[in-house]
Amino acid sequence: MHNKPVAVLMSTYNGEAYLFEQINSILNQTYQNIHLFIRDDGSTDNTVSIIQKFIGNPKISFIQGGDNLGYKNSFLMLLKTVVDLKKNYQYFAFSDQDDIWLKDKILVSIKELEKDDFKYCIYFSGLTFVDSKLNKLKIKDDSNVRTTFPAEMVRHSISGATSVFSRDLAELAVKYTEVEKLPGGHDEFIFRLNAAIGGHFFADNKNYIKFRRHADNASTATKGLLFKIVHEFNKEDSSVVITAQFLRTYYKNKLTASTLHEIEMLLNYNRDFKSKWLLLKNKKFRRENSLMNIIFFYRVIVSKL
Repeated sequence: MHNKPVAVLMSTYNGEAYLFEQINSILNQTYQNIHLFIRDDGSTDNTVSIIQKFIGNPKISFIQGGDNLGYKNSFLMLLKTVVDLKKNYQYFAFSDQDDIWLKDKILVSIKELEKDDFKYCIYFSGLTFVDSKLNKLKIKDDSNVRTTFPAEMVRHSISGATSVFSRDLAELAVKYTEVEKLPGGHDEFIFRLNAAIGGHFFADNKNYIKFRRHADNASTATKGLLFKIVHEFNKEDSSVVITAQFLRTYYKNKLTASTLHEIEMLLNYNRDFKSKWLLLKNKKFRRENSLMNIIFFYRVIVSKL
């Protein structure tokens, strides 16, 4: 395995409670050719002061953002900034501000990614959910998650904090500034883009993150089942159709033939009852979780894709 440089990207916002621990868990990785880039998204607590304690560490760069861009666009701006640097980082990883990384997280992911020469690729794993004091709650195993394009469009469910992805995919993801207007998460778009262009996915049945569940989590991953169900049923952003249209508009020459066909089905699903029926009976548009499929069916029927 070559010692290729890895850029770890962290967006912070009022993260004073757990930030110090997370930064140290990244610095203590067994794979040492990494650099941590931190962008603060307008914190009003002591987050910036904690980050400034690490100023001078050659493995950390602090990008003071100033404006509050929100979770997704803060990460996208950070990714664009690092992609444009002169230093040629070969892999990129997202980091939340309140997790703990086990020491081999980056080492394992790079070993997997280096097994073959894929231009567009993502490594991902599950999570160990812990409480605020790091007591184990449950394990989320994502090794059997379907990562085909239609499955990703039914629902994206993999945590971006577990992912490590190739430079080529990173460059493609931030090639167009219009990506900032897309609904959904930054990691959601990158996974869907990789699937749409026939990129490779490496799924690990082990996991290397202690993922804290607490009241201030930005992600819905920590919310209860009832909250998630209500949230999914009530979404009004037409994120699936908007993303499909965006991919066809900006990445048409990169999309696989099957993706182009599936995008047409999504864009035309609301034309008439037959179009909805064709989409619903297409078994490619299925997730491994029956509840996700039920919600997708409901959103198709009531025209909320």
